[in-house]
Amino acid sequence: MEKKFYHGSKNTTIKMLEPRVSTHGQRWVYATTNPVLSAYFGGEVNDFNFIVDVDENDIPQMYELYKGAFTECFKHKKSALYELKDSGFESGKTSFKYEYVSTKRTKVIKTVIINDLSLYLRKANRAGALKIHFYENNRAYEDMIRAHIRDRLLRFGYINMTPDMLPDEVRAHWMEYYNVLREELLKSQKYYIISTDADIKEFKPINCGEGEYVCATNNPILGILEYFSDNKYYGSLGLENTINGLKPYFEEYYTDASKDVLKNKSCFVYEVENSGFMQSENASQEFVSPNEVKVIGVEKIENLATYFVERIKAGEVDIVPYAKDAKNDKKIKQAIKDLLIVKKGDNEKLDIEQLPAVVKEHYADIVEEINKK
Repeated sequence: MEKKFYHGSKNTTIKMLEPRVSTHGQRWVYATTNPVLSAYFGGEVNDFNFIVDVDENDIPQMYELYKGAFTECFKHKKSALYELKDSGFESGKTSFKYEYVSTKRTKVIKTVIINDLSLYLRKANRAGALKIHFYENNRAYEDMIRAHIRDRLLRFGYINMTPDMLPDEVRAHWMEYYNVLREELLKSQKYYIISTDADIKEFKPINCGEGEYVCATNNPILGILEYFSDNKYYGSLGLENTINGLKPYFEEYYTDASKDVLKNKSCFVYEVENSGFMQSENASQEFVSPNEVKVIGVEKIENLATYFVERIKAGEVDIVPYAKDAKNDKKIKQAIKDLLIVKKGDNEKLDIEQLPAVVKEHYADIVEEINKK
């Protein structure tokens, strides 16, 4: 029997679904073969208000994670249930085996408007096509919730974020879980310092932008990119949420910028003791300590280009190649301009001979534009 594919959405006017990046880090269109399960995803749902599963009889199971979540997510919520053309949907690409994904644009072939999603789901529950488990205040239910929230906080990298960086759904209900787990994590956290100098036994506090501190990272890959990217003239650095946690990425500002950063480079990755590290206010992966820090281990990376090829293959980092288009070039120009204006400070003009070679080679026109003002 030919499978039918469904997609639920708050957007009720879709004619064509475009592949989009989600927490899995891939550009996919998502679908299921169960219309009730897909309808559920048309609500205000996320991993922090419901657990969703399917039992051995292929009946979707909804578990409310806190009292009132069902009303909050579905009552008076209008949505659409779309039947989709099969654009090459595959299962087994995510941890949820009932989920199908396609890398292609997908045409909608039928639309059903659901005016109140809570009524639709309650009707499916009464008909036996769905089982809604409302929140229960008992040990077994609480243990299930605790295990689920712990997994999601770790999986999405939220445990590495400061409270102000957390999404609303975590701040609204799960700060107690977050605080306990974060305290556990910080006790077992590993800290790294990147250097080109050999045989370092300890690091002393220096001025690193926030006062006299030793600055370290809990992500050596990101630390290496920051160390060698020369004040971010080569590209932008960041972290993306994936199903396996936070993954560093480097987005090039010009063709082969990443090669310029990594080619013919080597370094030492020093693991250091926790001598009172505190999270930096500037970045979730940066930590500072006012104390001297002893080295407890070291890895020498002989060839950074080779090292990053291996890390990319392992899915631990992404290098985003430069893409020439007007919108991207405008964004890059503004980023470089902002960096150079800060560099200029109170000086009348920028001296291009005193700037890094990458600026002279790629951004001389921006320097000239700033100096004319």
